[in-house]
Parts: sequence; structure tokens; C-alpha cells
Amino acid sequence: MLIAVCGIDGVGKTTHARLLVKTLIENGYNATYLKQHTMEYYQNKRLRNMLFSTLKRTEALMKEMAILSSEDRNKQISKCVIPKLQDGTIVVIDRYVYSYYAYYETRGLDLEWLRAVSGDTLSPDLTICLDAPLHIVRDRLDQRENLTFEEQNDDFLKVLRKNYLRHEWGCTSNFFVLDSTDSISNVNTYICKIVNKYTDCKLDIGHIREGEKNVTITTV
Repeated sequence: MLIAVCGIDGVGKTTHARLLVKTLIENGYNATYLKQHTMEYYQNKRLRNMLFSTLKRTEALMKEMAILSSEDRNKQISKCVIPKLQDGTIVVIDRYVYSYYAYYETRGLDLEWLRAVSGDTLSPDLTICLDAPLHIVRDRLDQRENLTFEEQNDDFLKVLRKNYLRHEWGCTSNFFVLDSTDSISNVNTYICKIVNKYTDCKLDIGHIREGEKNVTITTV
């Protein structure tokens, strides 16, 4: 089973993807955490110049980076994701193809062109899209060091969030938008409830504290 966790920067993707893997393992499941993209992708000099500078973002450059991103994802799927799925491991991936669509559409590229470049990408069995208001995301990001140009740009993040929320990513039964502004333990509880309801996994969440507030869960 492939579970994708996505959302804009600062919503808690890495925290909750890793915590879900920990919860799965504690409940007796073979599970692993992967992050998209690979280090090879992030070490690309032109990509790093784009992410960490005000380098002019031409359409040609964005398309070059989108193709690089798609190739890296497909390589990761064939070399890492599929072998783990075949041996019965549950793969929880931090960012996935929906992140690719949302980010590169925000960078100015056409969604249909991105779909064509991506090709027949392996669909996740379940996608959790974490969401939080921009002012909360900004507070979280400002606690980090070495922010990218996009992470510092509230206008970019605003459009990125809009793109995440306005598209019907995935199938109607397996894509969920989840408010991530509650405590880490409570958000983990709601993620586990979604996993229990929409997959064959049965996670014991009785020990996880609940109830600080009602978290909004939206089926897209």
C-alpha cells in the first residue's frame, strides 16, 4: 500500500509522515518512510540556483526542472517504491505526484503539460493533504534556517495552497484534506482514523489523546 502525504511548506508533512510510519510499525505492520525527491535531484546545481536565489524563472527553466523532477520521481518509484510494495511493505511518501502538479503549476506551467510529462505515475492508495492557514505556516517556517526563495514568499505560498485545494487530485474516495493546526498527537489520531476507515489497516489509536478541537476532514 502506498500512502502519500502532501501540502504546502510548513504544514507538517515530514512530521506526520514519519509519525504514521512509527504508528504502523508499533501496530505490527511493515512500513517505511520515503521522501520525494532524492538527494540526486536536490544536488542539481541549476535546481538549487532556482530554489535559493532570485534567478529569473523563465518558462524554459521551469520546464527543464519539471522534467528533471518527473524523471527523478519515476526512478524512485521503480527502484525504491515498487520493490518495497512487492515485499508487502507499506510505503508512506512525503510529497508525491500531486505535490509536483501543485508546485509546478504555481511556478507557471500548464497542468495538462505537467500530466503529460508525468505519464502513468503509480497512483497512491491514500493521500493525506495537510492544510493550514498562511499565518500559521509563516510562523512555522520562520523557525527554520536556510529557507528557499519560495518558502520566504507569502504570495507564492498563497497561490500554492489555492492550487492544492482547488483541484480534484486523485480518486474521489482516497484524497483527504486535513486541517493540521491542532496538536501533533491529535492530527496523528485523525490520520490514523482515515487509514483505519479507508484501508485494510487496523491501528490501535486508543492511547492517542484526542479532543482538543474538531479537525476538518474533507473528501475531495
